[in-house]
Amino acid sequence: MIRASFPVSVCVASLLLALGGNAGAAPDGQAKENKKYPYLFQGKGLPYSGVTLRGGEPPPAPKPPGVGRQYITWPGFRSDAGAPSEVFMQLTGPVTYKVKQRGTRVYVTIDKVQVYKRNNLRMVVTRHFPGPVTRFRLRRLKHHRYRLEIHLRQKVTPTVELKAQDKYNYLVVTFPASPAS
Repeated sequence: MIRASFPVSVCVASLLLALGGNAGAAPDGQAKENKKYPYLFQGKGLPYSGVTLRGGEPPPAPKPPGVGRQYITWPGFRSDAGAPSEVFMQLTGPVTYKVKQRGTRVYVTIDKVQVYKRNNLRMVVTRHFPGPVTRFRLRRLKHHRYRLEIHLRQKVTPTVELKAQDKYNYLVVTFPASPAS
């Protein structure tokens, strides 16, 4: 029963949506163009245009880092079901680092670096992704040193390597794939 106080167009639109139709669909089944977010809702997934281990580049730094130092420009994470999980830091040049593991925590101390944006110090929560990594973050230490702290579900021994690619270096911490459950 339709009340007289409701506009008829609202009721018809609600009825169409309830029956599985799309009241706001473009003619001929074409999707509407979203000008603010052009990749949103186009059925192809959301493309990621940030930094990956295959490329991508953050905005250029406003000034060079201090003498003898490198910028940490981007923290990143990659996880696919059945594949190794990776936590990585994009850097403007090669760095020295030390790795220490205590139970389910892995600490990578990176020397002579600066963080390009303060936002890079935020915790990245990854517990909803497959693999052993539940979260990680960068913490500032004294004398231009930072510590990458990685929390794991279970104790797993990672491999850590520094890779040069294009004009950036990547400090990559790789964890073996979890066995299928």
